[in-house]
Order: sequence, then structure tokens, then C-alpha cells
Amino acid sequence: MDFAPENALEQALIRVQSDPALLPDFYRQLMASPLLVLGRLEGYEPSEEAVTPKPGTPFELDLLEKDGTFYYAVFSAMTRFKAFGRAERSYFCFTGAHLFQRVGGPAFVLNPGSEYAKVLEAAEIARWLDPSAPPTPSLPNGVLIGQPETYPRKLVGALCVLFLNRTQVARAYLAQIAVPGSGSLPVG
Repeated sequence: MDFAPENALEQALIRVQSDPALLPDFYRQLMASPLLVLGRLEGYEPSEEAVTPKPGTPFELDLLEKDGTFYYAVFSAMTRFKAFGRAERSYFCFTGAHLFQRVGGPAFVLNPGSEYAKVLEAAEIARWLDPSAPPTPSLPNGVLIGQPETYPRKLVGALCVLFLNRTQVARAYLAQIAVPGSGSLPVG
């Protein structure tokens, strides 16, 4: 099934897959967009409209597990939620920023089971919620680390399949490292 983007967040999600430099735009969209969340919000019926409950309103998120890894599922559109096959489950809708400010713990997965699913690690979310936080310290001896200039889509796809079958792999990161004077590829 083709992933036809239905909103600005999904357009940003597709763009960031081929151009990691667009990550700031993706996170701005993520924080401002309504997200469907598996769970229950006390006093509210399921709705596709983002709600801003009164402070202290209790809510409960469904914690999902795949291959020993726990995560919260969030969806960018009702189409993605229904495709996940859990349409009979209770859900509610928060804007990304409201949700992430109130919930910590395991990672979130945006659109699990989708062609354009994205793991949202707690540390990464925290960095985008508080841009004034100090940056990661520099690496020694002029070593540079960053995203590859050309996103290796086939390699990442193959590794995703491999890692799904390896319970010992909790997280994986894509990075390119350049050591000055070593003839390594430039970091994009």
C-alpha cells in the first residue's frame, strides 16, 4: 500500500527520510501536529481532534511490545491508525508538544507498521522540546560525526529487517564519521 501523505507532518516525514537535514522541520511539524494515541483520557471520548485537557486530567497510554522492546504508538492520521489494525482500541488526540511534555519513558513510534514509521527516542524528543539545552559535547581530535550526505535507504531497510529478528538489538543509529586526514568521506 502506498503512503500518500495526508497532512504537513506526513509530508515532512517523507522528506526527512531522503534528506536528514530537514529534521528540524520534521520536529517542528511533529510538535505542532495532532497525534492519535492509543490509550484513554479520563472524561473524553475518542476523537480525531486534538484536545487540551484540564491540568491534572488523568490519562493512560497503551504500552506495546515488539521483540522485547516497549514503545508507545502514535499516529499522524486516522488512516495510519486504522492500518495498524487496532481501530477497536481506545484512543485520544493530543498535539505532539502537549503529549511529549507530559509523557516520558519508552520510545514512541510514529505510524508503527507503516512504510514511513519513525522511532522517536526520548532523548531526541527532549532535545526538541528544550532547544536551549546544551548541545552534545564535541568529539576529540577533530573527529566529525553526522548524517550521511546521501541517505542509504536500501541499507537502512535491510538493517531494519535484520534488527527486527535480533532481540539483543535495542536501538540502532545511523551516523557517518570523518577523521581529518584519513581520507574518509565528508560529513553532510
